[in-house]
Parts: sequence; C-alpha cells; structure tokens
Amino acid sequence: MQSMLFNKGNESFEKLASMSLISNLTLYLLTNYNLSGIFVVNMVQIWNGTSNIASIIGAFISDTYLGRFRTLLCGSIASLLGILIMTLTAGIHHLRPSICKDSPHCHRPQGWQLGVLFSALGLLSVGAGGIRPCNIAFGADQFDTNTEKAFSITIFLLGRHTYICKKPQGSIFGDMAKVITASCRKLKVQVSGVTFYDPAPRLDNQPELENNKRLFHTDRFNFLDKAAIIADPSELDNQGMARNAWRLCSLQQVEQFKCLLGILPVWVTGICCFIVMDQQNTFGVLQVLQTNRSIGPHFKVPPGWMNLIAMIALSLWIYIYECIYIPLSRRITKKAKRLTPEERIKIGILLSILCMLVAAVVEKTRAATRL
Repeated sequence: MQSMLFNKGNESFEKLASMSLISNLTLYLLTNYNLSGIFVVNMVQIWNGTSNIASIIGAFISDTYLGRFRTLLCGSIASLLGILIMTLTAGIHHLRPSICKDSPHCHRPQGWQLGVLFSALGLLSVGAGGIRPCNIAFGADQFDTNTEKAFSITIFLLGRHTYICKKPQGSIFGDMAKVITASCRKLKVQVSGVTFYDPAPRLDNQPELENNKRLFHTDRFNFLDKAAIIADPSELDNQGMARNAWRLCSLQQVEQFKCLLGILPVWVTGICCFIVMDQQNTFGVLQVLQTNRSIGPHFKVPPGWMNLIAMIALSLWIYIYECIYIPLSRRITKKAKRLTPEERIKIGILLSILCMLVAAVVEKTRAATRL
C-alpha cells in the first residue's frame, strides 16, 4: 500500500531526528551552553525518561480519546516545532550564551535562554509521546481487509481522508484499573465452582476481533479471576451485559491483565540493559571528550559518534547471526536453529554487563594516565 510508504517515512524521520539529537545533545550543551557535565547528564537523562513516559501517556490518549491518526498528527506537529526551536538556538547566537574562551570565567545561560531550550526539549518529548506508540499501530491499521478504500497518497495530511482511521476502543490501562478494583471488591468470593462473565463479541466490533484470538481461562494469578465472577445475577442487565464495569469485568479483560503481569519480569530485566545503553549518550560522551581520539595525524573521531559505534555493532551482529550463525547451525544440525527470545534476552543482559565492565576499566585507565 502506498500509504505505508509515508508511514514508514514518518517513523524513519522521527527516529533519525531523535537519534541524531541524542547523539549530539550532550556535546552541544557542554560546548554552546557552558553547562557543567553533571547538569548536562541529568538534563539529558530526564528528557529521555520524560519522552519514554510520554509514550505511555500518548498511548492512553490515543486508545481512549483521540485515536491514532489525531494523536500521530499532534505528535508530528510537536516534534516539528521542537526541532525548529532547537535549530533556532543553534543558528541565533542571542538564544544561547557567548562561546567560552576562558574556562574559569564562562558566561552561564540566562533563565530565558534555558526556557527556550527546555521548551524545545519539551515539545520533542510531546512529539515522541504521540509518534512512538501510534505510528507502527497506525500502519498496521492500513492493512485492514474489511475496507474497500484505495490508497494513492504521498503526503500525510493530504491523504488524511483516505486513511483507515479506527475509533478509540478504550485503553488497556482503564481495563487494568477495573480488574484490580473489581477483584478487591470481591475479596471474600470463592473462585472454585463459579460462573465467569465472558460475553460474546459485539457485532459492531466483530471486524476488530476477527484478527485477535480470544483468550482462554488460565490458572495463574487466581486472585484476579474474582473480577470476572458473577457473584450475583443482579450484576447483569436484561441483555446479559455487566451493569457496573468496575464491579464485574469480562474474562478477556482479566486474561489480558494476566498476560501483562506475565511479561513484567522481562520488562524489569530490560530496564537494566536500557540503563546501560543510556549511559552512552551522556557519560560515554564525557568519557570520549577526555580521551585521545586521534586516528593518524589528520583525523580525530567526533564525540557524537558514540551512538554510531553502537549501530555499527548492531549491524555486524545481524550480519553474523543471519549469514554465519544460521548457515553454520544448518550444516551441523541439518536445520536452521534460531535463537529463542529468551536466549536473546540472556545474551543481551550478559553483553550489557560486559559493556559496563569494559567502560569501568577504560575510565580507570584513562584517569590513571591523566594523573
């Protein structure tokens, strides 16, 4: 579909802009705003964390109120404004302090100059919150086979009338709150020998549910099952639907919440890896600035290339995995043996530990050499 070309382009340019900014933001703030290293590190990490949290908020707003198209549009506009303001700070000298020539007497940025900088970063966070959770999902909506619309667009806004824009179906965060509340309100209800509330899909949502498998009841997290127990026939109306969604939840809502709880250990484990990765953009850049980056007499490696090294390593790993590991395993086992997601997570955690160990050794050696 031609609409997917723009959708991919929108995602690619958002990633290109954000990754390019992250790679050079620490160096830009140090050299152009005369800020201390610790202040810059805290600012970049707070901004990065805010952008990630904004993605959760954007997903909630998209699923509950605006829909993916409107959320994506607002996020794109916010990102554009943020990039424009950040570009203005680099092009207009009055928007930042004068260049420092004498380190002990550098001019610090004024309050309004920091305000302009923070507004740019804030708009970029808002943009990330609108684009990241919606762009891929919105692209998947364009493959809806239940519509006969034809796509012939090249520009996002000009083609807005041809997009498949699904109405908000409600947020999973709301369902989570309902399941927890209903379970707590039925603490004394016994789980065994009861009837669960599992209504059939509504006809108006049938196309939406055709591509989604209905979840069967599982025995894990039995406490949450109480939210779907019909403790009193009065909890249902004349059509067999729940009168109060905060007291009686469907079995599908409960099982979806169980699935989310089941992946929490993986999510928590991934936090450690991302903490390590985040150091490359802050402390990693500070470390590079104080090392000998010369390669030969005429070339010096830019500090902003820290992320580029990670991308090169990722590309090499993909090549080794697809072109060396898979063919080799096929020769040995007579079939292509791919690493399972669990094995990949374990390898990633191990490599993140080794990464921090190497960084610590390099920093210790650099500090000792400098002394």
